[in-house]
Amino acid sequence: MQEKEIITPFYPDITENQAAEIILEAFEQDPKLQIITGATHTDWDILVNYTIPKGEYREGELGSICMYWDMMGQEHVISQLYPNTKKGNDLPLRIFPSSNLVEYYTAKPVNWYQTPYGIKDAEIPSETSIGGIERVDGVLRDSERFLRLFWLYNDFFKNMKNYLEISKERLRIRDIQKIALKHFRQMSDILGEINEGKIDKRFFHNENLGYMKMYDHGDYICHQVHM
Repeated sequence: MQEKEIITPFYPDITENQAAEIILEAFEQDPKLQIITGATHTDWDILVNYTIPKGEYREGELGSICMYWDMMGQEHVISQLYPNTKKGNDLPLRIFPSSNLVEYYTAKPVNWYQTPYGIKDAEIPSETSIGGIERVDGVLRDSERFLRLFWLYNDFFKNMKNYLEISKERLRIRDIQKIALKHFRQMSDILGEINEGKIDKRFFHNENLGYMKMYDHGDYICHQVHM
């Protein structure tokens, strides 16, 4: 394989061989890992199914993260979900690295959940999710990790679809418009600053449209977390 250098949002001066090793190792370590683009918003989203890592809320279970740019609300959105088995309260978490306080859009495949108490809408402001610090911070770390893999594949292997010999069921990255790539690059930068502690995380209080300090609700968190 010919070596070349390329600058990605996360890996400056990485070679093609090194990029392949990182991607292949991630898929070998997690047999449930899937990375798919265009699953809900044409080419405006990255959908990842994965095994929730050790130390995170519901570790070892199957989780899913959808990262996308909301064209209507003009904001970056990260949605995280997993099988709803926690007494009807374990609903999807949505994270908004945005200053838009009201308008937002939901990826339809992760919107509605059947619980023992009937169908619940993750968009209802009064609904809360269990997980607290453990869940929010885990989602932010995982999202940054998956964006690293996305950028490595997009920069090195998007024109060599079968080179890594990972099945299409597990890795399917479509050709993405430049405007969408721009927004994913912005999301990468935002996540890096958040995980390094350069950007504060605050809960958005749905009732009075004001901010509250992070984790004021103990084990419960509002669905809307603005950064």
